[in-house]
Amino acid sequence: MVRNLFLIAAIVFVPIKNFSQSSQHDSLPNATLPACIQYAFKHQPLIQQSLIDQKIVDATIKTKLADWYPQVSFAGYYQYNIKLPTNLFNGNYITTGTSNIASVGLTGTQNIFNRDILLASRSAHDIRKSASQMTDSARINVIVSVSKAFYDVLLTQKQESLLDEDIARLGRTLQDAYNQYRGGIVDKTDYKRATISLNNAKAQRKQAQDLLTAKYFYLRQLMGYPDSLQLELQYDSAGLEREIVFDTTQQINYNNRIEFRLLQTEKTLQQYNLKYYKWGYLPSAYIYGNYNFGYLNSDFGKLYERAFPNSNVGVQLNFPIFQGTRRTHEVKAAKLE
Repeated sequence: MVRNLFLIAAIVFVPIKNFSQSSQHDSLPNATLPACIQYAFKHQPLIQQSLIDQKIVDATIKTKLADWYPQVSFAGYYQYNIKLPTNLFNGNYITTGTSNIASVGLTGTQNIFNRDILLASRSAHDIRKSASQMTDSARINVIVSVSKAFYDVLLTQKQESLLDEDIARLGRTLQDAYNQYRGGIVDKTDYKRATISLNNAKAQRKQAQDLLTAKYFYLRQLMGYPDSLQLELQYDSAGLEREIVFDTTQQINYNNRIEFRLLQTEKTLQQYNLKYYKWGYLPSAYIYGNYNFGYLNSDFGKLYERAFPNSNVGVQLNFPIFQGTRRTHEVKAAKLE
């Protein structure tokens, strides 16, 4: 919990100087934990992908909501009748029509009620909220991963420093044991034992050095930091000690967890999905209007000399009566989800 509080504080209270430095020079020669986290925010591919996904979601929502606006289209066609149709009129067969037919016109529609665009308008806020929470979740995962790797490097560095001190101490012990052995005070056992202990400490130090290199590369990978640039971690020991103090009487609030908030948003979206299938029992309606120019003439050269306009407006209502109990089962499935 202490580290979690520190990680959250690292997001809010990041020094502007460190962030501007990473933006201008794209490097962190003296990298504190907040600076490493901010650098990862800028260069981590997963966060960049989350931000792109947010833009995609926003564009998709606007695409769905565009159906609320009037839809206007232009249409035109030309038709040549190779053989004119024949109709029966008063007992006589009469050829009707003309060889050349053309038409151009405008068509406009305005949705009054449609469950697809109603769902889009009602759920737009929560869908954007879900995409934003996914980005927040990606940021939190980056904070946790970078922080763990940061402290892991520091821990390995401290272990390496302790091994250096052990090697120096064991070196003096070996020298004392050797002098005592040459002086005949002790036998060869103490001298050999000190030699083995010193060699073991040197082997552990070599292992720690190799491990430190690997952990540095892992931290670079999490940050998106290039291998060609220097990375030297900086920290304040006194500040870390002060952050250890934590109020153990504080109550845990699960509502603050990003995982819980994501589940709440998902549940809200599922409720919209249930409403969508219930709206399937309602009719859909829209207003339409058409204005066309018709052209009729047997001579193609004179086809467009005279126009015959026609226009109409109306309201269309579609009311589904029976669809084989499909809507009933869709509502049941949405409730279960």
